Amino acid sequence: MKTTAQRLGLIAVFSGILAACGTSQNAFQKQTGVELPEETGVFAIRGDELQRLDGSPEWENETWAERSDLSPNVRFVIHDPAATGAGVRLWRVAWARSEVNGPAAVMPLEGSRWVVARLSEFETPVSVNRFPDHPGYLLVEPVQRVEPGLYQLEVGPTGEVRRARVGVNWPGVERRRYSSRNCVDRYSDLSPAYRPCRSQGEVFNEMARRGLAIELTDTQVQDGTLTLRGRIVNQARRLRTIPPLEAELVDAEGNVLQRWLFEPSSRSIEAGDDVSFTTSTANPPRGTKKANIRFLDAG
Repeated sequence: MKTTAQRLGLIAVFSGILAACGTSQNAFQKQTGVELPEETGVFAIRGDELQRLDGSPEWENETWAERSDLSPNVRFVIHDPAATGAGVRLWRVAWARSEVNGPAAVMPLEGSRWVVARLSEFETPVSVNRFPDHPGYLLVEPVQRVEPGLYQLEVGPTGEVRRARVGVNWPGVERRRYSSRNCVDRYSDLSPAYRPCRSQGEVFNEMARRGLAIELTDTQVQDGTLTLRGRIVNQARRLRTIPPLEAELVDAEGNVLQRWLFEPSSRSIEAGDDVSFTTSTANPPRGTKKANIRFLDAG
């Protein structure tokens, strides 16, 4: 039968353990308030005890209530012989809203919607302290108080990462508000795959433009009207959506004299195909030396 300490993942560390380490042990204890753990793993410092944070999926489910209510001033101890201090990251866990394959293909996600998006805005800065006399022991301290929410601490290089999912005052967090503030969509053909939900319009434009090329084939002035003709070529291997186009007239110094928006003859284009466009403006400004056509930037 498991003891209470075992169930909570709390490790009682006795003064006799590793006593031979002398002053180096005292240096670790002075910084952390706890003694060196013998077990490998990821731990949170709680008073003068270490709370285990990583384990088997079954163990993590069983102990989630205890691991989800860490303090905003939480500090972590890592014991892993392979840990060098590199690759230690603390990510705020995001809520994935949907799977996006294009403006016309937005689907609900299957499975867990709590994801580590690995975007800079979801990273919580930490300082990592090493102990030269004890390789493999790290003290990880967030630079600032950690906001209430879900987090994942990762240690190690890609492919060999030790992970611990935790909560900071999570029982008191209003879930809908947290999900809204930390919302991401997953895009099947973009890297990075996750983008903040608020940028969906911008990402649609990025997806549409990827692999598209604009060719201006003819510029003509007749009866005071400037007409621009060209085509859009899809160099990608799949159908693309064409965003709106923007035309601008500039002078010899590159100053924009006039700008307007227009639509191509089709809003979608098959792989390898091209779509034509024509646009015109009456009485172009004096000093016009050049016409530019580009895809409209979102936002």
